[in-house]
Amino acid sequence: MSELAIADTVEAALVIAHVHGRVAPIDSLLRTERARGTVVKLRRGLYARRELWLGLTPTQRYQAFVIGVARGGQFLPVLSHESAAVLHGLPRIEPWPRDVHELVERGSGGRSAPGRQRHAVGIDDVDVICRDGLYLTSIERTVVDVAATSSTFSAVAAIDAALHVDRFGRASAMTTTAELLRAWERMLPFRGSARARELIEFGDGRSGSVNESNSRVTMAQLGLPVPELQRSWQIDGADYDSDFYFAGADAIGEADGKAKYTDPVLLAGRAPADVVYAEKLREDALRRRTSAFARWDYAVGMSLSRLGARLAEVGVLPTERPRLRATR
Repeated sequence: MSELAIADTVEAALVIAHVHGRVAPIDSLLRTERARGTVVKLRRGLYARRELWLGLTPTQRYQAFVIGVARGGQFLPVLSHESAAVLHGLPRIEPWPRDVHELVERGSGGRSAPGRQRHAVGIDDVDVICRDGLYLTSIERTVVDVAATSSTFSAVAAIDAALHVDRFGRASAMTTTAELLRAWERMLPFRGSARARELIEFGDGRSGSVNESNSRVTMAQLGLPVPELQRSWQIDGADYDSDFYFAGADAIGEADGKAKYTDPVLLAGRAPADVVYAEKLREDALRRRTSAFARWDYAVGMSLSRLGARLAEVGVLPTERPRLRATR
């Protein structure tokens, strides 16, 4: 990855009044801007331009906060955990935290402060990168930290995203399972190591969305048979892929959400009605080839009872003990 996953508008929104512990020249101008209500105070010495800030997504706001805190301190920290994850462009299921996470050396005595969470777990130079003037943990170290500390849903979503290879060739994987496990070994011993390894080995780069990752977690916790991901089908001369295929029940499962029909990025210039119609034709074709077809949205994919019932309707039933522990 050559660049951080940061939109230009994120940094444009920031006004940093204190840089490396010193008052910046723009500080005197903030009194006027604050009086006019054109800036929003994020923390001492860190502000955002209101108009741009209001246009940012929650993820972009956390990116801006992390960048502002990092660049406004006396020293550039090594950003880690969720703070590194948001800059790498990894997804998160729960809301982003309010603190900036940093790594410090073991026994350094560094203490957490308001808005800054310091982790005294040691730093290996191979696990630190410098991008766009910021220091942060590598994608491998970041994923392992997230796997050890986040909820199962967030951890698997991040792991799957880091391993994902776009089937249309538009993007390559950020890392590999082997590289994640090498980072895991370098970090030993650390709290949550067994859980982190379990989730890394569960990760699958074929998962095409957060909804699919969440659904995989729920299926594993239900003890459902392991589905084939992104199976390709050729029907009437056309090629189709299915999110999940359960061979034992000859059933297809599709994890879709509203965004597929409303998000401008996913629409890619197409009219929503055209996307709905194309999806209808696709579903009709897949139904003709298999015995059963089930579709669910984001909320169902995260519910043990609802997804279990939805898949039971098409003959997909638990066949083994749960493969993942309950989400925390």
